[in-house]
Amino acid sequence: LQGLFGDPQLKNAASFGEVNKRVRAECAEIVRQIESGSNERTTVQLFDDLSNTICKAADLVECVRQLHSDPKYTIEAQKSAIDYCELVESLNTFTALYHLLKNSKEKEASRLDEIDKRTIDLFLNEFEQSGVHLPDAERAEFVRLSGEIFKVSTEFQTGCDQEEEHLRKLVCYRDELARLTGYESYAHRAQENTLLGSYERVHDFLWGVIQACRPAAERELAVLMDVLSQCSFPHSELGEWDVHYLTQIYKERAYGPDHCRSMDSYLTLGNLLSGFANLVNKLYGVRLEERPLENGEMWRGNIIKLDAFDGGDRFLGTIYLDIERRETKAVGDCHFTVRCSKLLRGDVWQTPIVVLSLAICDSADMNWKSISVDFHRAENVFHEMGHAMHSMLGRTRYQHVAGTRCPQDFSEIPSILMEYFFNDLTASYALFDLELHGPDAAKLIRENRLTTTSLFHSIITKALPNLKRQPDSAFQHRDSPFNRSEGDKWMKVQSYGGGLPPAVLLERMLGYSLTSVHLVDALKRETSHLANLGAVNV
Repeated sequence: LQGLFGDPQLKNAASFGEVNKRVRAECAEIVRQIESGSNERTTVQLFDDLSNTICKAADLVECVRQLHSDPKYTIEAQKSAIDYCELVESLNTFTALYHLLKNSKEKEASRLDEIDKRTIDLFLNEFEQSGVHLPDAERAEFVRLSGEIFKVSTEFQTGCDQEEEHLRKLVCYRDELARLTGYESYAHRAQENTLLGSYERVHDFLWGVIQACRPAAERELAVLMDVLSQCSFPHSELGEWDVHYLTQIYKERAYGPDHCRSMDSYLTLGNLLSGFANLVNKLYGVRLEERPLENGEMWRGNIIKLDAFDGGDRFLGTIYLDIERRETKAVGDCHFTVRCSKLLRGDVWQTPIVVLSLAICDSADMNWKSISVDFHRAENVFHEMGHAMHSMLGRTRYQHVAGTRCPQDFSEIPSILMEYFFNDLTASYALFDLELHGPDAAKLIRENRLTTTSLFHSIITKALPNLKRQPDSAFQHRDSPFNRSEGDKWMKVQSYGGGLPPAVLLERMLGYSLTSVHLVDALKRETSHLANLGAVNV
């Protein structure tokens, strides 16, 4: 019997308490090493060892708390999570540790490079956000407020009848905590170290997006108003609640009622994951392979295990997909980093473990490859797999900045990029490649009953029924639309995680320094293009 995620110490729910004791003991030993100094490891390396010891236990516990199908585990994980929260906040308000790390920037300067210095600054910022500079009584108040925030957040997630009251408490506690540590608001605190860097710049950017995209949105609403006027229950005003319904009517009239049904035959979970695997192989040279689950390795449910390997067959990490719909899941579709990449002593890599929660099927649906996935959820599969690949590609010496441990706005870029691949016409190439080597096409081609051109034409016309094209257009004979050299550049950017500032990483990728003006202009051009919808008859 394996323990959870292969950890032999996690074979039952009661074992979480023992692991907490072990983590606290290991942390105490690392703190002792930091205080006494080490010739073997720099202070920032010891700090990351401390962070890794806590995070690889606490992040696992958080995943179990949110997803495990056995209530005994979720109850014990909840207790464990509270203990880790208290441990983290007690360390983050440990004044002596803060000063030892701060002084190490000068004392150990000859042993530090830019990534070491940035990681030190990120650790120091966490200390300062936790009020390490405050008097004892106010530091204790910070720890109390952090506990209240964790408690109320958990209660809010359960979706009980008191959601508004819990949300009100959450906002108030966060505001108190931010003001206690010298910030004008919690929003000001949250925007430190992000891509735009301040509340004011983010505020201006978001309003800039709204103003730039409003004309395109109003053109789309005008089309929906036209649809509404043709309905059997016409209204003079368009309600927020009407948008989804009218959009569905528009799609049926514009593309035909059979369009979505014809896509269903392609949008199975097996095809989606095969297509994604094909995409990352062409972009990054990464190979994804399904592996069987060992007994006890995961909780009961419909779970897929994928191992990732690079082009040289080096093991990168493991991705688990929990695809089952069940009430015991505390969250919707999301990504959990159970363990981060990190360079350990002896130049050995700690490999990442990621869990994706996706509500795709019921427990009785055992043949997951044939499960149909609707368009929106299929797009979300690519989004969450984009997060997973960010973690897999992370190769940082510090787990504190590995993979998705970077500013949240930057962490969404790899996942949204995968959405673009899903929605772009070039994604049809991946589907074409999949079907071309599938169970039916080879036989038909061998018997001269199908050509690669006719297969590609059938896929494109089903994906984009209103796109005019010649049936004998052989786009599949052209060069691959997947640019490996650009993929390698983007893979390199993702490998840094949060080890360098997002603005620096994006400048290396794009070749210029990105501003909010660039972002607003790009979104304006995209929405203007997408809003060119024609009228339909209902």
